[in-house]
Amino acid sequence: MLGGLVADDGLVIATNNVYIFNVTHNTIHWESIKKGSISGEGLWTKERYTHASAIINGDSTSPALVVIGGRDNNSQVVNECLLFDDFTTGQFSCKKIPLPESVTGRYYHSLTAVTMSPHCAWLVIVGGYEEFEWKDVGGGVEEPTSTLITDTNRLTMIIELVYIEAGEWIVQSVLDGNDLTSKKYQEKYSTYSKTRTWWMDQLIEYPTKKEMKLQRYIQSLHQELQVAHQNKVSLQEALTEANKQANFDKIETVKSEKLEEVLKAQAQLQEEKQIITEDYEKLKVKVADYEIYITEIEEEKKQVEEEKEKLEEKYLQEKQITKELKSEVADNELYTAKLMKEREQWSQMKETSTIGLQFNYLIPSM
Repeated sequence: MLGGLVADDGLVIATNNVYIFNVTHNTIHWESIKKGSISGEGLWTKERYTHASAIINGDSTSPALVVIGGRDNNSQVVNECLLFDDFTTGQFSCKKIPLPESVTGRYYHSLTAVTMSPHCAWLVIVGGYEEFEWKDVGGGVEEPTSTLITDTNRLTMIIELVYIEAGEWIVQSVLDGNDLTSKKYQEKYSTYSKTRTWWMDQLIEYPTKKEMKLQRYIQSLHQELQVAHQNKVSLQEALTEANKQANFDKIETVKSEKLEEVLKAQAQLQEEKQIITEDYEKLKVKVADYEIYITEIEEEKKQVEEEKEKLEEKYLQEKQITKELKSEVADNELYTAKLMKEREQWSQMKETSTIGLQFNYLIPSM
């Protein structure tokens, strides 16, 4: 199995994972093929979805997986055909089969592999879409549009693959709608059909009488086993019913015990609730006392603030008076100094006048 869509962090994206499934009667074994374990042309497949694949089962070849078309993560058509081979040996290989775009350029199509001979397989491809694009529908809005394949030449096509000795598959022919209605195709199909009928008859192994008898015996054993299984189921149902009844009585006892525990827990809870209520009432009274005390403190604080404002106002007034008194004292000191200076000058003038009078008195008149 190759590719498909997977969820990744809330987004849906195409993948290129490859898985191998081995299905038996009662088991399913699957294996994931890691990157690098597939040889051939250094290929690792491109992510894709809406592709088609088919298994080729040949008598002389190992099962091979053919993948055609599909779309990638950009919604572009994947125009290629891949062939995965050698699954049974564990030496996985991947090859590109060269095919025209009229075959590979499609998605949402069907693909069937029909083994025509031990070395030849026909790939029948039918329908699908050929284009995918986003169209502007107005208002800046784009919607996805797909185009169906309606060309009758492409609608149904057959690819003839031939397995050669070197372990390689080659394309023998590609038949389109016109080729499928030609006489040449009818003759080729008739020849292949006869060969295929003979080849399939050779592969069929008809059972012997002993094998048929053994088969009937196995069928009878299966029937007896089925009856025994039904009886076992009936016994299990009866046992389950009995266990249910026993469990019911046990459940009733447990329910009674649990109910008693719940009632005790409720009584204890009610008592604790009463204690909490009383403590809450006491706390409310205490809070009320604290509120009264806080109110008184705030009143006292308010009075202190008012007294403080008055004292500050009185201090400012006294400070202003002191300033004025200091100014008057300074003025008085200046005035006193001025008077003292004038007095001193007056005293000096007085002494000078006295000396002059004495001098005039001593000088005789001429």
